[in-house]
Amino acid sequence: MNDSAERLRWVLEVTTECADDVLIVTLIGRISARSAAGLAEHIESPEVRRAHHVVLDMTGVDYASSDGLLAIDGAAERARGEGRTLIVAGIQEAVWTALDLAGLLPKLTTEPTRQAALTLMRARMNQRS
Repeated sequence: MNDSAERLRWVLEVTTECADDVLIVTLIGRISARSAAGLAEHIESPEVRRAHHVVLDMTGVDYASSDGLLAIDGAAERARGEGRTLIVAGIQEAVWTALDLAGLLPKLTTEPTRQAALTLMRARMNQRS
């Protein structure tokens, strides 16, 4: 498969890692209607829901369907309702525009980069200590 065909694949890769007390969920690819259900399942998994501090790193996402936007919004709402913190980081312009048009941006805590999200998260954690 050539490079341009590889970039056009509608695949979403989801990985998690822990940095100190922050769970980082990294998304790479495109969030289609098909992959949104898997994304929602992953971000609602016991591993993620046990974490009090979550960064959703979307630096590698260049497209999100309406189902994908709703999965992100739902995760943020549940986190807030459960007293957890979720920061969405690295939102690309096309996804930012979609979130804005859907009226979801005001409901999300966002940072331009993963590092900025980790810095904000750690500052909030230190305030609570």
